[in-house]
Amino acid sequence: MNFSRALLLLGLQALAACEGLIGANFDAARPRTDAPRAGGANEGPGGAGGAQAGQFEPPPCNERATCEGGAGGVGDGGTNSDASGGGAGSNHAGIGAAPAGGQGGSRADAGGDAGVEQAGDGNIGGAGGSANASCMPNPCLYGGRCTSDGLTATCTCRTGFEGAHCETPHIVALEFPIGTSGSCATAMSADGSVIVGNYNHNGLDRVFRWTATEGVQDLPLIDGTTLSIVWSVSGNGEIAAGSIVSGNGFDAAVWGATDAPKLPLIGLGNSYGNAISGDGRVVACTLLSNTPPLPCVYDMEAGLHILDPVTECGVQFLNRDGSVAAGHCPRATSRVATRWTIGDGSADMQVIAPEPSAGWAINADGSVVAGWFESPERPFRWTAETGAVELPLPEGATQGSINASSADGNVLLGESTPTGAFIWTPATGSIELARLLETAGADLTGWSLFASWALSADGHIASGCGQGRGWAHIAWVAGVP
Repeated sequence: MNFSRALLLLGLQALAACEGLIGANFDAARPRTDAPRAGGANEGPGGAGGAQAGQFEPPPCNERATCEGGAGGVGDGGTNSDASGGGAGSNHAGIGAAPAGGQGGSRADAGGDAGVEQAGDGNIGGAGGSANASCMPNPCLYGGRCTSDGLTATCTCRTGFEGAHCETPHIVALEFPIGTSGSCATAMSADGSVIVGNYNHNGLDRVFRWTATEGVQDLPLIDGTTLSIVWSVSGNGEIAAGSIVSGNGFDAAVWGATDAPKLPLIGLGNSYGNAISGDGRVVACTLLSNTPPLPCVYDMEAGLHILDPVTECGVQFLNRDGSVAAGHCPRATSRVATRWTIGDGSADMQVIAPEPSAGWAINADGSVVAGWFESPERPFRWTAETGAVELPLPEGATQGSINASSADGNVLLGESTPTGAFIWTPATGSIELARLLETAGADLTGWSLFASWALSADGHIASGCGQGRGWAHIAWVAGVP
């Protein structure tokens, strides 16, 4: 098993040789009295809707009259799942008759309240308003979006899930043009809707950006380059970071979602671009022009910051705001997992695991770092409270590493030999991803998920590369139940 990014890069080069209340309440704090026999509508497009019951002024009644309460206000649920309709109409007492309570207002979740009867001979409360199809609570699982037309609630599932309630995970093979010999997904946006990675097309290594609606789109090549590689993408999916290769060697680079040709290279000279912070402001880099190569971060506003002026360390991952980094630094015979806390003009370095080791993943606030240690490689998870704790391997695995983390650090994505991609949580331990998906109903016939690099912030979407759908090396994305 290969956990080195440099070796993966070489592998890519070889691919050619193989295949609320917005609503307004409209003054809902007081009942409307402008209509003598009907309660006020108090309609609101969202939030609580018309929460105040309609009520009328007492009409004139005689001994044979029936005095009905005003109709309950109708609250329009709008797009807010917390919407509720108007309250019940309130009737006034009739003499010797059977005054009826007002009709309950309709609402999106459970129908309006029933009419409220008042004292009188034979009073009957009005019926509750009709209950419409509900998005409260949301019936769609794993972040699916619920919409309702008042009769039917419909779930729109995130990529990697399907079913009436998005209850079943499935795997999606990213589609590439004819002439592609292999591909791999290396990073994704926080919500999992944007995936970036690398593929080889007609012998040329290219970088791509993928969404479910637009499919695979090339990130532009730059004149004079012979290879491009992307490792990371910002939380909103708009800025990717990596490296280009020209006759002068490697150069750290950034790409935008729409205006990549206009975004300049970082301009560091011979360098690697390793990662970008979640906010898209800071790039982790390595200066190759120096001897030894030096770890650095490049702030789009503040410029270059050398983390260690004498040591050949590798800064591989950044947290959401670029204030914490993870990677490795050399030791006498190997390397050790390292964490940096980055301040204004300074960086505190901390060794977090025994030799040999490397930090390959970091959570959103930088409080959790994960990766591998020992030989053969074993996965670990580090926090300041626990230190580096070895994680179990999935059943049948002999070695493994953690490669990605959820925002809270409680879902980790890894890869192992020979079982491939796996998921770890505190409750479940390490489970082979393919087995987890199949248990939940996914069809993985013909698939082998041998590499896993990217995980959404909530831990419910994973991506990497594998073998399947007739491809020997294909980028995939899957839901994680």
